[in-house]
Amino acid sequence: MNLPGKRVADDIGRALLDAADRLLADLCTHEARGGQLERRWEHSLWVAIEDSGIPLVMVDPAFGGAGFSGHDALEIMRIAGRHGTAAPVAEALLGNALLSMAGIPPTGGIVSLAPATPNDSITLQRTVAGWRVLGVSSSVPWGRYAESVVALARDGVSEYLVRIDRGGWQVTPGQNLAGQPRDRLHFDASIVAGQVAERQPGLPSPFLAGATARTIEAAGAMERLLAVTCDYVQRRVQFGRPLAANQVVQHATARLGCEVAAAGVAADITGTALLHGGAELAIAAGKVRGADAVSVAIDIAHQLHGAMGFADDGPIAPITRALWSWRDEFGSASYWAQFLGRAAVNAPAGGMWPFVADIT
Repeated sequence: MNLPGKRVADDIGRALLDAADRLLADLCTHEARGGQLERRWEHSLWVAIEDSGIPLVMVDPAFGGAGFSGHDALEIMRIAGRHGTAAPVAEALLGNALLSMAGIPPTGGIVSLAPATPNDSITLQRTVAGWRVLGVSSSVPWGRYAESVVALARDGVSEYLVRIDRGGWQVTPGQNLAGQPRDRLHFDASIVAGQVAERQPGLPSPFLAGATARTIEAAGAMERLLAVTCDYVQRRVQFGRPLAANQVVQHATARLGCEVAAAGVAADITGTALLHGGAELAIAAGKVRGADAVSVAIDIAHQLHGAMGFADDGPIAPITRALWSWRDEFGSASYWAQFLGRAAVNAPAGGMWPFVADIT
């Protein structure tokens, strides 16, 4: 059971992406946010996104969705990252898609994913009336605003995809470095049969979906970081000439471009893996390489901007704070590197090359 990977007609897909790009570009500018530095929650932004139909792009038409290609949806997440969208675009896209593929109807509204950290546990218990969901999940994106949370729960034997609706959790507020809500949710909810489905082979978990989303969003934000940095070094004049005329600056900018390209490849790897059943090794490899690219790129961008790179009102502060945050969400680089290391150690005999080749 894979997420929809077949593209719709190119002209329809391109029209969808162009519309999403224009919408988010118009609504996520500094001026549209009322001059606020950080990209925090704005309800009007979510209303516009929901009205556009973006959250239901990958949902089966039987559930009121558009049934568009998963590839187009992944590109929308990249666009959202490029514009620093202060709304759960990726969570809604993937959460609704996972529900649709499991045969659970999405409810509409704001959707989030859980567990969001590796050590969290959500359990499922049978009751006379249906099921009871118990557990805690930390750093749930936009949890305080969510209408529903798509979660992976276990009953001790099997894994289940469940839809937990608002009212089924208590919130302990939190936020990431970028000021975006990352809340601790304490689940204690009764759900009915229509809100739960045993996870079938090939259906990615919400945690894997979240790791993929952050890698793709970071790739989009890296593209923005490169554009802003190139513009800055061309406009900034020192000693009578632009910074970009300095060979050292040119070399650093080229290195930044290489890391942006690497982040794009990492996003492609994780996205392709998610669409074809959520291959954990490929998603882990993409998350690690993407996180490494983020770390190197931020260092370079801050050096090229000098003091303005660290100023709260500088041109890259919102971008780099988001990147620092996304790098570590849904599993840090260290977590996923250890995951790959354990898999390599436990790989069947026959050499390391087959193991590495199987990742991608």
